[in-house]
Amino acid sequence: MGGLKLKAIIERETFLPIFAKVAQAVPNRTTIDAWFKVRMSCENGVAIIHANSGDLIVSAKPPGVAIEREGACLIPPKEFMQILRDSTADQVGLEIVGDALVITSGRDEFKLNLHRDTGEFGKPPEFSAGSYVSMQGEALSHALRSASACAGEEGRFA
Repeated sequence: MGGLKLKAIIERETFLPIFAKVAQAVPNRTTIDAWFKVRMSCENGVAIIHANSGDLIVSAKPPGVAIEREGACLIPPKEFMQILRDSTADQVGLEIVGDALVITSGRDEFKLNLHRDTGEFGKPPEFSAGSYVSMQGEALSHALRSASACAGEEGRFA
């Protein structure tokens, strides 16, 4: 995994809903352990979070992330979201220390086992201008619900 030095401070209120939307793409079953996690990378002053289901990669650039040291890690989404939900602090610190992702929230400190990205997560695609569609998550959810409602039981369009 490139750069095990990640250290960042996130704005909990803005980060949590974006992280939760991206985490919805994490599959329930897969043979690739890394896909059960959300990848967070902080490079060139930009934080990006990704989930990979094998069929779909969901990426987001959450605002309000202060990067102190660049790096990347795989985050178990359920445990991480529970920590963020239970936190009362406005800002939450993330730092890789040894073999742990240390999450500080006010006076509280949590340690999650560090999941190393050995390359099996997959490299998110690079998007050039005009090669993708950008839309609000709610609009995408509505479009997917509408499309699935049009499909018959056998997966063919009705």
